[in-house]
Parts: sequence; structure tokens; C-alpha cells
Amino acid sequence: MAAQLSLNFSNGPRRQMRLGSYGTLSKADLKDLDAANRRVYALLSDGRWHTDAEVIAASRQREGLRRLRELRQIGIDIDTRRLPGRRAYEYRMSVVT
Repeated sequence: MAAQLSLNFSNGPRRQMRLGSYGTLSKADLKDLDAANRRVYALLSDGRWHTDAEVIAASRQREGLRRLRELRQIGIDIDTRRLPGRRAYEYRMSVVT
């Protein structure tokens, strides 16, 4: 069972400053980031391990791994592990049952 969490991201100045983009992101940009966050959340909600490539593909953004960081900032527990013998990582969300 996937964790139930309201993914309400603030689109105010604090969020823009945290993203390093105060004054440069439009409301449409922030809406796109919210949609990407929701897609990454949906991918990880199965509790399985996913590669960085899967996370990026789910986000539909070049900077898809930043969506992981933003999910962590709102309190979602995401585990990380390095793949043996590689410089690649996998991610999974801790699932509340």
C-alpha cells in the first residue's frame, strides 16, 4: 500500500529561494515542477528500488533527481543505495503499511 501524503508544494518566495530561482520561475514553471514531483512520487510509491534513469524518465525533466530532494524536503523518506561496482544509485520510498 502506498503512503498517503498531500503533495502541496508552496509556490511562494521561500520555495523559489530554496530552488535557487527566486524571481526567475513563473507560476507555470512551478506548476510543471509540481507535476514532476507527483510523477516521481507515483513511481516511488510502489516501495521498489528504482534507478536514477527511471526517476529522471518519470519526472520528464533533465533534473529529475532534484525532484527527489524536494520530496525529501517535505518529509518523504527516500532510501538511497549505490549499485555494486558502479557509480550509479537506486532509490525507493519507505512505504507506510
